[in-house]
Amino acid sequence: MAKSEEVSDKQMWIRRGKLTFYGIIAAGIGFLVGLYIVAPMMPKTAAYVPDAVKKMETDVVGFTNPENGEVLLPVKITEESDAVDKGLNNIGSEAWGNTYLLFDQGDVTGYGEDFDTSKIESSLSFAAMNGEGEVVKIKEAVAGDEEVEIESDHRWVLIMKTGVMNEFGVKVGSKLMIDTLPGS
Repeated sequence: MAKSEEVSDKQMWIRRGKLTFYGIIAAGIGFLVGLYIVAPMMPKTAAYVPDAVKKMETDVVGFTNPENGEVLLPVKITEESDAVDKGLNNIGSEAWGNTYLLFDQGDVTGYGEDFDTSKIESSLSFAAMNGEGEVVKIKEAVAGDEEVEIESDHRWVLIMKTGVMNEFGVKVGSKLMIDTLPGS
């Protein structure tokens, strides 16, 4: 009889072990499902770069400046104004330190372009370039500004964190080296 009690004790411990194991597995799955549901609602970090910007083509383009010579910049290039607006308002403040957007209108515009800056977390500079790639105007936006308007007669707009253009020597009169653009 003692042997049957031992077997039942052994079986009981095996059963408890299995239940504990299954409980741990269920808790782990529940935790992962919870993370999956809650993660999109979590606040974005200062280094966050949205999918709209990640999907943009990345290339290295050149700028010339009579005083500083040439500089090559890794930029995210898009022709989609929606992608630019989504990117402007969702890129974290730290990510702007090395995220540079180049918006290509495809041709010189005869109309002004408004960029929604209502949710930016960093001060930004917008360099408007004409059809020859020359920077003709630089506008600034700070957190709290609703929008930045770039007047007509521009084709490209380079967007960087305020101060970064200065560091690279990009200013009015600088010229985008069009032959460095993809498809040139």
